[in-house]
Amino acid sequence: MSFGGTAGLDCIVLPVELSEFNAEYVPDHDVVDISWATESERDNDYFVIEKSQDGNMFDEIGRVNGVGNSTMETKYYFADTDPQVGVNYYRLKQVDVNGEFNYSPLKSINLLDDAYDIISVAPNPTKNETFISFNCYNKEEATLKLYDSKGNLFETNIIDCVPGGNHVKLDLSSKPDGVYFVTINTNNKAYNTKILKQ
Repeated sequence: MSFGGTAGLDCIVLPVELSEFNAEYVPDHDVVDISWATESERDNDYFVIEKSQDGNMFDEIGRVNGVGNSTMETKYYFADTDPQVGVNYYRLKQVDVNGEFNYSPLKSINLLDDAYDIISVAPNPTKNETFISFNCYNKEEATLKLYDSKGNLFETNIIDCVPGGNHVKLDLSSKPDGVYFVTINTNNKAYNTKILKQ
C-alpha cells in the first residue's frame, strides 16, 4: 500500500486548555485571590501572573509552575497581596517548555478607597423623593431597610449593585413627616444614615 499526492492535514494542538480564570477580592485579608484551571496540558512550563492599573502596561507579580503534561483538570492559585485602590487588571501568561507563550483574557477588580466608602442622601431634608449613593466592591445584592424614629421597619428593598458607586431612589411621598433611618448592607460594608421628611 502506498500514498501519493500532496494532500496535507494541518492540526493545531493547544498546549494548555484553560477552563476557568477568576479574580476575587477578599476584604478581610486585603488580597486578591486569583485562581484558574486547565482541562489538559502539553509541555506546559509555567504561568506568569501579570497585573496592570490601566489595562495596557502589565507587570509580572508572580509565577506558578505548570504540571507539564496532563489530560486531567488541574487547579492553580495565586494571591496578590498588594492590590491597589482603583481598577486592578489581571492576566495569565502561559509559557511552554520551548519558550512560546499565550495570554488569557483579562480579569478586573475595582477596589474603593475607604475614605470614599460613605453614604450620601440628596436632597435631605426632602418632601418626596430622595437619592441615596453608596459604594459596592463587587457585583452583588445589597439590602436597604427604612425605619422610622421609633425603630419600626417601614420597608425592605433588594438592590442590584455594580462595583463602584451606586444610586437608588427612595420615595417618601406616602409617608408621614419626620425622621427616618436608612441602613444598607453589602457583603463588605454596612451603611447608616438618616433622612428628614418634611
